[in-house]
Amino acid sequence: MRDPSLSDAPQAGELVRLHFDEQGLIPVIAQDATTRETLLLAYMSVEALEATLASGDLTLWSRSRWRLWRKGETSGHVLRVRELRVNCEANSLLARVEPLGPGACHEGYRGCYYRALSGATVGSLTARSVEPQTFDPVATYPDSPEVRGRERAKANRRGEAPNDAAGVADAALERDTRALYAAYERLRDGLAPSGSRTAALLREPDVAFVRQRALARARQELEELRGAVAETHQHYGDERDVILEASQVGYWAMVAAVAQRLPYDAWSPHSVWLAGWYGRRGAEGLGEEAPSDLQAVLFTAGAQCRIAGIHPAVVIAADLAELRGKYGTGVDPV
Repeated sequence: MRDPSLSDAPQAGELVRLHFDEQGLIPVIAQDATTRETLLLAYMSVEALEATLASGDLTLWSRSRWRLWRKGETSGHVLRVRELRVNCEANSLLARVEPLGPGACHEGYRGCYYRALSGATVGSLTARSVEPQTFDPVATYPDSPEVRGRERAKANRRGEAPNDAAGVADAALERDTRALYAAYERLRDGLAPSGSRTAALLREPDVAFVRQRALARARQELEELRGAVAETHQHYGDERDVILEASQVGYWAMVAAVAQRLPYDAWSPHSVWLAGWYGRRGAEGLGEEAPSDLQAVLFTAGAQCRIAGIHPAVVIAADLAELRGKYGTGVDPV
């Protein structure tokens, strides 16, 4: 029986103080007012919220471009706000909207949550599309970094058998990755150069701590690599950003592996790079004994290199040259 103290009568509004984070932002979920489908998660500043209230069009704050943006300003796929709700702690918003277009996701889908996750552990998660595209993102966003990246990937003939030049690059990748891995093993087991933070890390007795820290850093660098590819995370403003961030992903993944004394051929990291580069999940040569979390970060890094059109061999060659520049060839195995 319903509690008689509860009432369906509308309550008078009370003044609410929203809690914006330290960056002055508050998360907002956009939900289709009719179907209740979740379309996207984004952020609002005070200015974005005021613009939304004034215009009725969902207006957000872009953390990558550091400016206000009205949803649909490029595509015309405006989201008209029918109702704004706030959560119990006043630190997030729900915007129930009427979509004035075929989709709200820049990838060409009705909403951003078009992929379903599968996997037994965090490190083994995979994502697959379970919703159809509702519009062509290339035609709608011709100038976006993501679209430019996809076009670069197509230009690189993703998935085709490597030609002679690609074969040379693939071979160079294996050669240099083996040399780099052996150099880290020598830093772990041989005479440690004075002041080498890598050597100190690899000699840390708490291997589990090193592995956990290294993988956390690898995933952090992977996000920065995505930003470098999308041209939203920049140091130099050119391909050096991709090389730098990809090399950091590789560095931390190999530190995790070397610290736990995982033999090179148990997971063949060059093969994982190439599996990502060619888009071949489960390709022959991937070590079955290797932890899936190590494979996941390198596979994704290889895929990001493909989007940028920079072969992983370029990344590893730069990393190896830097290591030899620091320690000389003394880190190479004899």
